[in-house]
Amino acid sequence: MTEKKKVPFGVWIAEMRPEFFTATAMTVIVTCAMIWSVFGTLNWLNAILTVLATVTANFATNAANDYWDHVSGCDEKNETPVRPFTGGSRLIQSGAISPKGALRFAIFLFTISAAIGVYLYLVSGIWTLIIGALGILIGYFYTAKPIELGSTGFGELITGITCGALVALATFYIQTGMLSWVPVIVTLPMTILVGLILYVNEFPDRVADEATGKRHLIVRLGADVAARLHFFLILTPFIALGCGLIFTHMPPWTSLGFLALPILVKSNVELRANYKEPSKLTGACAMTVMGHVAMSLLIAIGFII
Repeated sequence: MTEKKKVPFGVWIAEMRPEFFTATAMTVIVTCAMIWSVFGTLNWLNAILTVLATVTANFATNAANDYWDHVSGCDEKNETPVRPFTGGSRLIQSGAISPKGALRFAIFLFTISAAIGVYLYLVSGIWTLIIGALGILIGYFYTAKPIELGSTGFGELITGITCGALVALATFYIQTGMLSWVPVIVTLPMTILVGLILYVNEFPDRVADEATGKRHLIVRLGADVAARLHFFLILTPFIALGCGLIFTHMPPWTSLGFLALPILVKSNVELRANYKEPSKLTGACAMTVMGHVAMSLLIAIGFII
């Protein structure tokens, strides 16, 4: 990666937005914990490579989103970003990275993820390649024209499924050579929570997003309705966990995941109190990310115990 002016290494790190690496990493961790619990063994090299491939694809998606949100004018119009959670990295807007530099960096990261995926395909099977290619395409076209998945009203769901269910399915297949609905059900709370992270993060950006045609769920519902709906949405990961305990014979200790409920209730309190004042939404955004990480780790610990 070269620019007319030398870009410091730390700027490239910031462009990846590493604060969101947990979106896919937690799904891999929970799935691997389940595999270890059921089969008593785990290919650690492939597990680490799976984390690297999925996290790198996530970083690439963030860089691609920066480029396409610049092209649409969305990030330029956004006067209420909540750092570091919303509004993109702001590195294009500050002049630290050129738009084409961000796009090239995204392609570079997608290439690294794909290369790791090819190795994992060679040691596992064709479904690794299919799922990985689908994940990369979804990541790029989340904001890229002409598809712009994030503007369809299903972007939150698509992101949750990509970072949750698809990652779980790929992780399980790489480790076992089999496809199964069990890892999808077990990681359903992660799928929902990743979607919720995006859902909350869209509140501060909604004015700029609507002005530039980015019609995600918050824009379509309206902030008032979306804020009221949030209370019911935070309950769904715990309903999913309960269903997993009943229908997949998850170990009783995985019910530790319910301990994350107060964190998400706090996120709802923060959102309901401040959704009309974007500058005060840092707590709601942070609590949602913390709830995702906490619930994931607690479920993983439950499997290990």
